Amino acid sequence: MAEDYDEWFRRGAGPLIYETETEALKRVAGKLKPGLLLDVGCGTGLFSEVFKGLGWRIMGVDYALGMASAASAKGLDVVLADGCHLPFRSNLCDSVLMFTVLEFLPCGDEALKEAFRVLKAGGSLILGVHNRVNPWNLYRRLKAKRKPSSAYKNIKYRSLAGLRVEVERFSFRLEETCSVVFHPKTLRVERFLRRRGVGIGETGSILIVRAVKPSSTFRQQP
Repeated sequence: MAEDYDEWFRRGAGPLIYETETEALKRVAGKLKPGLLLDVGCGTGLFSEVFKGLGWRIMGVDYALGMASAASAKGLDVVLADGCHLPFRSNLCDSVLMFTVLEFLPCGDEALKEAFRVLKAGGSLILGVHNRVNPWNLYRRLKAKRKPSSAYKNIKYRSLAGLRVEVERFSFRLEETCSVVFHPKTLRVERFLRRRGVGIGETGSILIVRAVKPSSTFRQQP
């Protein structure tokens, strides 16, 4: 499974998709002071490495032994655990990353609560989720219905409006949003436009948001 994950980003449009996604993450991370980042659902560590290269200290978390072992082999510190029961003290991390993870979790609410708990006040939650209003994702959803083994069969796609409500419900304050990869076949055009300051709004297949844990929270978490 770990080998398949890395291989997906090495073939076809994979390298360009990875480059586009990591560029977006770098734009977000570039506004933050490096510190301790908890990568929940780190997989093989592909996206952890992006932040490590920017000066962050990384602690990866994954419940799949193969994934955790692959990330560890890349020199990353990894804990075998799931995102809904993080084995860390409260107010520990400067940032939490969950990149294409939340939508695969049956306990998404608990994962957001845990992210809030382990973040320091003023810390950032960086989410990357599959966008329900993107045409390519709609095609994936329809295709998955005919293929029971598809990884896209049981994921919970989210719109930006829905994601905003969700993170604010858990007392986060949404700070910035973007989306990337409208479709692999239009990716070069997308990147050309991006370099000229033209984005694709909320239409990309991956929504990326940064939400902040306020210094003080006045409302009770659900």
